Amino acid sequence: MDEFSKDRKLGMPIELVSADSQGKTDIGATRAREWFDQDKVDMITDLTYSNVALAVTRIADEKKKLAMVTGAGASTISDDQCTAHSVHWMYDTYSLANTTVPALIKKGMNSWCFITADYAFGNALEKAIPGDKAFAPLADSKCALVRR
Repeated sequence: MDEFSKDRKLGMPIELVSADSQGKTDIGATRAREWFDQDKVDMITDLTYSNVALAVTRIADEKKKLAMVTGAGASTISDDQCTAHSVHWMYDTYSLANTTVPALIKKGMNSWCFITADYAFGNALEKAIPGDKAFAPLADSKCALVRR
């Protein structure tokens, strides 16, 4: 960043600002609105929590600004809640469920215990698995679900 900013290769200075959403949707959304509206920020990136990422990508789309999600993994970010002003530069729950689970089932590992984070990412990961024909062997397994 210093290289680009020092020589003004992009024709404008580059400034890095940061904040901690604490994983709370309201804090992340409020900060995003402040940055876009008052501080004239052009892009927000990182967005580690899926709930915060979903809120910020909607705000970025509304403001016609950019949001690059590089930390959150809920598939809804790049699926049904994808926007024209967001990029999901990360694995997502669909890819995790649809690569790992079939490979394990194929090896005969069909007795499951799901320990899931009780927020957007964990909920999306759970949704990506049940109900799919590829996971029919799970219907007969001893499957437990624990949310933390």
